[in-house]
Amino acid sequence: MAFKLMDSKVGERARFDRLDEAQQSLSEWIDKQRSANEPVVEQPTGQWSDSRITIWITDEHDQVLKLA
Repeated sequence: MAFKLMDSKVGERARFDRLDEAQQSLSEWIDKQRSANEPVVEQPTGQWSDSRITIWITDEHDQVLKLA
């Protein structure tokens, strides 16, 4: 099973074999943005947005997965 880290500017940013790896990558991005005083908010869809892009995880069926 492949999990993808997607963003609204470049599309697929990275591919992971395990969900926890994708979640860790997304969490790191959120933490990095917040430490730079960039507000990051979770959308009802499970996507995360700052002032420039939206980023999210998908499964092999391109379904958005929420950050657990």
